[in-house]
Amino acid sequence: MIGLFLVGLFCAVVFVVSAFLDSDSGRLIALAERAPTRNLHEVQQTDGDAWVKVRLEPASNAVILVCAGQKCLWFRTEEYRMVMDDIRHGGKWTKRLLERPLKDEKKSIPFDLVDGEARVTVFDALGVSIWPDLLQERRTAFPADAQIEGGISSPGRRVETFLPSGAEGWVLGKFESGKPKVLETGQFILTSLGPERFGKTIGENASFFTRVRNWSLAGAVLCGVLLFLLIVSAIRLKRR
Repeated sequence: MIGLFLVGLFCAVVFVVSAFLDSDSGRLIALAERAPTRNLHEVQQTDGDAWVKVRLEPASNAVILVCAGQKCLWFRTEEYRMVMDDIRHGGKWTKRLLERPLKDEKKSIPFDLVDGEARVTVFDALGVSIWPDLLQERRTAFPADAQIEGGISSPGRRVETFLPSGAEGWVLGKFESGKPKVLETGQFILTSLGPERFGKTIGENASFFTRVRNWSLAGAVLCGVLLFLLIVSAIRLKRR
């Protein structure tokens, strides 16, 4: 009964999460399809959601970031290290090497959306969703600086993800008085996909979340029915 309850609860949680993501994807698809394609000069004159093709450059007076030996506008550094941890396996406590996050740091500078002579500055990347297709990545290993239990060294790995200066892509955003704002979905999107490929990619993700939602709902219902039948059977046996 406890096992069925836990499995059913897990399926219910997955259903809620996938339903939320599926709904969010649907709203984003509809918004992306409605948004017209404009140039940067036009969105400085006309308010509303729009697709704009731009080049990304550092804003004037911005302190340049250097990532993997090249200028960048945004970067994220993640570090992981192997540690010896106690885990319970087969009813017994044992020690195993597990990878743990050690560092997760993000930095950005103000950058310009550039289209010909037109420029619009994004001062804070906090509300910007930078899609992975625009990013570059470098993975490196760093040596152990400590010993863990049993004399085993603890190596680590570093993942650096960054947005290079001069990258070209598309903006999907809301513009008011020439200033970029987040969409109603809470995002300001930078991607290299463009309007058509973006919608197709989001649609594929939405289809996946729909399948997950349906299967998790079926699992939760099945577990609930089986749990109910077990409880009824237990009550009948107790009465006998």
